[in-house]
Amino acid sequence: MSGKFRIYGRFAVPILLLVMVHYYIESTPLPSEVYLDFCDITEKKGYQCSTHYVTTEDGYILTMFNIKNKKHPGKPVLMVHGVYATADGFVINVNGKAPAFSLADAGYDVWLPNTRGTFHSQAHKYLDLDSKEFWSWTAIETARYDLPAVVQFVKEFTSQEQVGYIGHSLGGSMMFFVLAVKPELEKDLSIVISLSSTLAKFKSESLLMNLITSDFSIETMDFLGVKQVLEKPTLFMTKFLQAFPNFAYWITWDRYDPLLHGDSVSSLAYYSYKYSGGTSLENLRFLRRVMDSPSYELSHWDFGEQKNLDIYGKPRIGKVEYSNIRAKVALLGGLYDLVVKPGDIERFARLLPQESLVFKKLNYQHDHCSFLFSSDQKYMEDVLSLLKQHFN
Repeated sequence: MSGKFRIYGRFAVPILLLVMVHYYIESTPLPSEVYLDFCDITEKKGYQCSTHYVTTEDGYILTMFNIKNKKHPGKPVLMVHGVYATADGFVINVNGKAPAFSLADAGYDVWLPNTRGTFHSQAHKYLDLDSKEFWSWTAIETARYDLPAVVQFVKEFTSQEQVGYIGHSLGGSMMFFVLAVKPELEKDLSIVISLSSTLAKFKSESLLMNLITSDFSIETMDFLGVKQVLEKPTLFMTKFLQAFPNFAYWITWDRYDPLLHGDSVSSLAYYSYKYSGGTSLENLRFLRRVMDSPSYELSHWDFGEQKNLDIYGKPRIGKVEYSNIRAKVALLGGLYDLVVKPGDIERFARLLPQESLVFKKLNYQHDHCSFLFSSDQKYMEDVLSLLKQHFN
């Protein structure tokens, strides 16, 4: 018996430690905003919020939020999130005024769609959420179907001829793709303002981006039957990040470093919970392909002749025609961005028709996500100036 007790005793201390750590994590309080939905957050800040639903040509049902200040709103502006983010990213800044609120305070009618697959937009006219078909898409389909649908919805709802467009990360890249494939959409847009976006090849130095998009990770997840990735963390994981903020900082600093602007690491758990919305595994494959492209002349994604005809209007793929982009474009980039570096945006800028590029500034004191979350939001002065200058 004494031998068994000695064996049990070996495990008693680590088990006790695990129980104590688990209790510590579970008892860690979270900011009350964690439990608020999008409209709760905006209304708490004093803005009017409404929810709208947009059905795309291929059947996905997107949730889109609309923010207004108490005064009569002016021109409509779309704000579109990045690859696995949601519209929440534009309103959850606890260090300064969130970008969406800056627009609303300037009198704009702010529209924030959530692209397919994010936790806000997981419905379809006839596909089941758990089906493989529901998740069989890349940013190409998101750009081709989601963006024109939300632009048209906002135009019709507001009775305006044009909308302004602000895209963060992939939110900007997708619009560039649409404008290259469907240049006629230019007439619906007053200006396209991109924050840390490029459509050309880029070399990310983000640890998470390179890890999650590696061939090994993608093929392993595919083998395991994973369809959705990078979805919203659980409340337990959020409490874990809140309980151990230095760990939270370690896994997020290459995308958002709060210390860059003297902000607190205590908000990282809240941001992680609200920012992450999920994307498809197929979309990660697409991003890997863009990152590994042998040149900046990106080729279209080959879907096969019939689907190529549906998406591109021709059965065989070729290079993306950047010269087709006729919309007014403004490129903003962060000096400390490790995901989409200033040099990558600069190389993309050279591929654009120079008459389309109306503004370029790539030395803001930002990393990839501090455009959304940092206390330094002075770049919004340039955004507001551009909207005022180019809105008809």
